[in-house]
Amino acid sequence: MNNKQTETLKTGRLISLDAFRGLTIFGMISGSLGKELIAIPVLGIFFSQLQHSDWQGLTYYDLIFPAFLFIVGVAMPFSFAKRMSIGQSYNKIFLHALKRFIIIFLLGSLRTSVDDNSPAVFELSSALQPIAFAYFISFLFLGKSIKLRAIISGIIIIIYWFILELVPVPNIPAGIMEKNINIVTYLDNFLLGRSHPDGWGTLLLFFPQITNTLFGTIVGDLLRSNRTSSEKIKLTGIISGACIIVGIITSQFVPSIQKIWTPSYNILTIGFSCLLMLIFYWVIDIKGHWKWSFFFIVLGMNALALYMLNSLFGGQLSHIVNIFIKDLVKMTGPSVRILVRIFVEWLIFYWMYKREIFIKI
Repeated sequence: MNNKQTETLKTGRLISLDAFRGLTIFGMISGSLGKELIAIPVLGIFFSQLQHSDWQGLTYYDLIFPAFLFIVGVAMPFSFAKRMSIGQSYNKIFLHALKRFIIIFLLGSLRTSVDDNSPAVFELSSALQPIAFAYFISFLFLGKSIKLRAIISGIIIIIYWFILELVPVPNIPAGIMEKNINIVTYLDNFLLGRSHPDGWGTLLLFFPQITNTLFGTIVGDLLRSNRTSSEKIKLTGIISGACIIVGIITSQFVPSIQKIWTPSYNILTIGFSCLLMLIFYWVIDIKGHWKWSFFFIVLGMNALALYMLNSLFGGQLSHIVNIFIKDLVKMTGPSVRILVRIFVEWLIFYWMYKREIFIKI
């Protein structure tokens, strides 16, 4: 390890978490590749995983956002402990968490306002506002027992399942989970006056999404505990395996649908997030094989800035890149422009990384 990685470990920061976060944000910004490359013979099967399921089902791209919610939770015990170690009171830490919630929520409002070309408070099923909500609610349970957080998560999932299965709304019988015909879409239309045209839910999903972050705090507490590495791996593996098995069983009763965050999807994504965190932790922090992940570490240490750059200025950046490679794009297709744009973004954040410029809230 170089001095920067060694110092990172000394401060209690998980290099694996930065790499996992970087892979996740890379997945978010490269999703458009799936649309361009899916037509390639044979390889199209692989690139189809870079697109969301139309409705039922589970692809790699469907795992990205819940993984990010989970990662937020894993980081929270480390951040909380660091602030406590430098003498900050709980009230001061609480106010910081509240400030973060407000800023991230408003960044979501800014993002959707720019997209809609009109002022808007709520995002329609986007990333920042659910993250803000899940982060703040999960913060309130930091320091509580792992058992309590697991129970609270289970209760949320069960209540949400009951709502989907048992609560009717005007013109939609209970238990209907069809695209744009379900209680989630109905409540968005009723409370927000609009819903996502592609079936993505918004308001009601805030609640089950909390569980992904809560389980992240559980794993975060395990990883920063005084347990041996083998114990940490074993316990995280048990959580992962149990969630995947329960998710598969649950999917026999309620389909896996990301756009309305059904219980089977919810539980499966917690399990897969645990599994990925476990793999990254074992390979990078335990075995010390981190060099392969440096590309992702650079992105992961400025994930919010990268997300906002793509959300607000991705089109302009693509236009600038296209000026210099338009002849190459004509010969090879738009996928090259996407790859070059991502590489340019990585160079920007590598420059920031080298100068230890990390945008934090």
